Amino acid sequence: MQSVESTISSLCLDCYDLAVNDASLPSDHFSSYPRFVFSQTGSIICSFSANQLICHFPNGKIFSWTPSEASSFITLLKNWPTDAPRSWTIADVTFLNNSQILLLLAPPENGKPLRSIICLIDLSDEFTVSFQRFISLRGKAEMVHVVSADHNTLPGFHGAAVIALERGQTALLDLCLDWNIPYRTYLETSACISIEQCVESVAEGELISPLSPKMEHSLVNLNASRISLNNFYYQTPRDETVGKFPSVSVNVTLLQYIPQIRALVVGFNFGGWQLWSLTKLKVL
Repeated sequence: MQSVESTISSLCLDCYDLAVNDASLPSDHFSSYPRFVFSQTGSIICSFSANQLICHFPNGKIFSWTPSEASSFITLLKNWPTDAPRSWTIADVTFLNNSQILLLLAPPENGKPLRSIICLIDLSDEFTVSFQRFISLRGKAEMVHVVSADHNTLPGFHGAAVIALERGQTALLDLCLDWNIPYRTYLETSACISIEQCVESVAEGELISPLSPKMEHSLVNLNASRISLNNFYYQTPRDETVGKFPSVSVNVTLLQYIPQIRALVVGFNFGGWQLWSLTKLKVL
């Protein structure tokens, strides 16, 4: 597949360069401070804020990228949607493995329409970084957390990541790392499926996202039954409602996969949390 490449520089950048210069945000807004992610061996360190990503390599080289440069790959994508946002912010960054990261781009605050993009970036070459794949998500995503980079962890998935969206929505995305992408650059799409559809496909030994001309990734909405148009229902594993909150006020604040029990911890800004079994796709 054709990739979008960016040359790495040797400029020395201070973490202060990552600060958001946006007068519309309060001075203590959390996004004005850089966050850090590390490769599994600690050899690559990436720091990011809403307006900049910087990755430091063992050879002293530095890769720097800002959302304003997104037009460099947008113009190459053959099926870029006409209703996509015109500006982006960096919502989250996480390592997929020791040399690849997932970059989550979302519209700025109050930006329309609500669509997000996950970029798979290859950092294995210390001299040239390449944007290799792009996955479109409907809605404004806020966090991404890798569960698996292979097909062994979760049956039916070939690589999986958890996406946190607005209103407390949490979804399990099939990364489809087994797909043999043709030699053209496409924007891969995603479509929501129910937990029941996912469980049925896995029970029949099928992949939940077979390769098709649409290049459509399955997105399993974990909290669909707990969110209405106006409310978020905080429920026990027995589906007993113990709290009700306006859905617009609910945000996911924590995503943490526990490999020993194949479970996902989801934390919320109102102080509640869920423990999801990712093999049974139910709250424990």
